[in-house]
Amino acid sequence: MSRLLPRTLALAAAPVALAAVAALPAHAATTTWTTYNPSADDKFTATSTGPLTLKNAAGQTLVSCDSLKEWGSMTSATPPAGWALAALTSRQGINCVGPGGASATVLSGTFVSENVSVVGRSYNAATKTATLSIEGSTWGNGLVIISQNCSFAVSKTNATYANDTQTLKYTTGTAKLSVNANGPNGCPTLLKTEGESITFNTELKVSPAIRITATTS
Repeated sequence: MSRLLPRTLALAAAPVALAAVAALPAHAATTTWTTYNPSADDKFTATSTGPLTLKNAAGQTLVSCDSLKEWGSMTSATPPAGWALAALTSRQGINCVGPGGASATVLSGTFVSENVSVVGRSYNAATKTATLSIEGSTWGNGLVIISQNCSFAVSKTNATYANDTQTLKYTTGTAKLSVNANGPNGCPTLLKTEGESITFNTELKVSPAIRITATTS
């Protein structure tokens, strides 16, 4: 009987060992981003290929511009985890109008004494497309819109960048109403809710041919 004891103990211990292995934490995937900019001064520009229109969650137009121009900087590097991939130093809407046809100003970056960070979210190697988040820093204003009786900001904008076509596409953003304590916040009847989803309809062509890629291990 005593000769069977060690084997019996080993068999009894096997489920415990298996349970311990199953309880080990799964390996967390690590994403490593790589950026490339052929420009010697690390600068780039982005110009919309058509009009810029921002709409509220109900699909009503808040502001429209003939075009949107952006200036930024990005080095060729492998940024540390959590760091921005690039910065938009200035953004400007051209010939913009707000509700009721009133003249509007659309701006960001150095106009409000801050850069706007380009943050990597995910990467599709098959389509060579990066999913990005465009985020303000100091005030949280990624894009500021000011017109008569209508002022708001877009604190974060979701975007994609297609490396093969050098196309930066904005999709949706988050409304921030507290833009200027001395002026109107929000747009009466059109935009009254902090955090409301804002829809973009614009694509921008980036020059030179910067590349944003990532690998996951």
